[in-house]
Amino acid sequence: MRTISTHPATSRGFTLLELLIGLSLLGFILALLFGGFRLASTTGDAVEGKLSELAYEQGGLGLIRRLFDSAQPIYWTQAQRRILLFHGEQDVVTFAAPLTELSGLRIVQLALEPDSGMKNSPHNRLVLRYGAIPYGAPTFDGTLAASSIHTVLGDIRSATFEFLGSIAPDKPVEWQSQWLKQSKLPLLIRIRVLRSDAEQLDITIAPAVKAEDVTGIRITAGPQL
Repeated sequence: MRTISTHPATSRGFTLLELLIGLSLLGFILALLFGGFRLASTTGDAVEGKLSELAYEQGGLGLIRRLFDSAQPIYWTQAQRRILLFHGEQDVVTFAAPLTELSGLRIVQLALEPDSGMKNSPHNRLVLRYGAIPYGAPTFDGTLAASSIHTVLGDIRSATFEFLGSIAPDKPVEWQSQWLKQSKLPLLIRIRVLRSDAEQLDITIAPAVKAEDVTGIRITAGPQL
């Protein structure tokens, strides 16, 4: 006759050491997973921020290129002397150009200024000012004194303008650091931008008005002075 035991079968459980090891492994795996998620999120935010920065920068550079490309020679006459509305220095350029394809000519100024939004920082910004051409005034000086300021390129170290042309009939065509009191527009305009990360961007633009046609253009949007 087979004897049937009435004692319940006992099952072996986990020891405290095994539980601690299991919990440690689980914590390690979770730390790796959340670390990877956080790294992916940070990387994604950094890439998105960089793309936004590049898009903003390309938009500003595109505006600069379009303004210089559409620059027009506008003249004032003072004491039998024609004065060209183009004042170019290394850190500021003032000229006449349409802001958009459908707008009329405006006095436009691009200037390098300290970035007031970044305290205790040597960084600068390239700003845009514009205003109506004062056809009835004896000069265009002071026209932009009360105009609003628009940032074209921000968080840059420097921006330098250069102008290709001959400053006198007996002078060769070469790059100039200034273009003042000339009778025609420069052949080329170059801007060198030093970004905050020390990367340099060089842009060279040729005004759409051809050099041989520059001296023949007169004011057409208003009375000639």
